[in-house]
Amino acid sequence: MIHTIQLYTYISLEEIRKAEGLYALDIADIIKKIEAQYDGVRLTVRRIGLGKEYIIYLFLDAIRLLRKARITEVDYNVIQEEIDDISKKLYLHKENERFVLLRIDYRYDV
Repeated sequence: MIHTIQLYTYISLEEIRKAEGLYALDIADIIKKIEAQYDGVRLTVRRIGLGKEYIIYLFLDAIRLLRKARITEVDYNVIQEEIDDISKKLYLHKENERFVLLRIDYRYDV
């Protein structure tokens, strides 16, 4: 069963400023607001080098998000919908700004 998922996407400083303008909050407060809406979701923003490009990491605890211990294939679409919803809240609408899978951790209960 899937336990946790880690994803990432790149975002420019201009896109961060756009989201900040739409929310009237800075990026740290936007992330706190989004995290408060979802159990088991953690977002982290890191600047890449000295440039104006950033990377957003999305850590998702599927068990906490779906509020059930047994995650099956049927739940995969629900998880994807939640990821898409988070993307929309970050104003990541372009196809090239979708989250990319970095890691999946599985849990096996005996």
